[in-house]
Amino acid sequence: MRIKLILGLALLYSAAGAQTWSIPAKSGALQMGVVVYIESIYQHTGAVKGADTLSGTGFLIADSNKVYLVTAKHIIQQLLPGKNQQLANNNLFISATWERNDKGTKILNLSNWAGAKRPFIFSSDEEDIAIISLQKNKYKPVLVAMLRGGRKPVSIDSIDKSNDHYTDEPFFHPFFIVFKNKNGIKERHLGLAPGKIKSFDEKYPLFTTNETVAASFSGSPIFINDKIAGVFIYKEGLTNNAAIIREPFHNAKSGTAAKASGILPLLKKLQENENTPGFN
Repeated sequence: MRIKLILGLALLYSAAGAQTWSIPAKSGALQMGVVVYIESIYQHTGAVKGADTLSGTGFLIADSNKVYLVTAKHIIQQLLPGKNQQLANNNLFISATWERNDKGTKILNLSNWAGAKRPFIFSSDEEDIAIISLQKNKYKPVLVAMLRGGRKPVSIDSIDKSNDHYTDEPFFHPFFIVFKNKNGIKERHLGLAPGKIKSFDEKYPLFTTNETVAASFSGSPIFINDKIAGVFIYKEGLTNNAAIIREPFHNAKSGTAAKASGILPLLKKLQENENTPGFN
């Protein structure tokens, strides 16, 4: 059985209307079920009342009975010129649905405080990957809310550790798209789209794609043969939080992704922290 997915987002893919394509029903359900919507409120120069919102996508992975949220680092870590990077404390919201009125669930006390047992880990700035552990007691209600919203974590066995992809190789990726409707109100929708690898270097931790990319794609997974091969980080031309916030609805013709092989080493380090006294 195959399903035909129709994404009616003319602003993103075609001025003429929706695009259609086919994907196996099992694959479509797996890929769309894994993603969540993320919003961060950042303080930055020139913002209205000192704050603004950054929208993105994350996805859930499971290692046995433990579940983790993977996304782009820049979504949850603030970039401050001339200063150390800081987390946007208490300003991170996660939602499992695409309903505009769903405010989601708040992540509490995500902090850089040195005395805390951090429930997160970051890659280098270049790879731009973040993983949050949902094993802390105070984060378990967040996980419950996402599961009730229909999210289904993908096993870490589905993370592609290979390095043998190639130019023009096709992929699918689920994402949340944010845009203004005809009444000028911001909305978000869950979508699934095809794309192709634009360039792939075995020696480099990143690769590029040749599809239309929106800012809210940041953190969304790239699936090749039902394995996660990459994580979208930036669209072409916008490479930091402040620039993306200034142009939240701007689309680019290509994007950059981090190879998924970078996820597992980070996850191992995060799990080591879970085993230390005082994690909860």
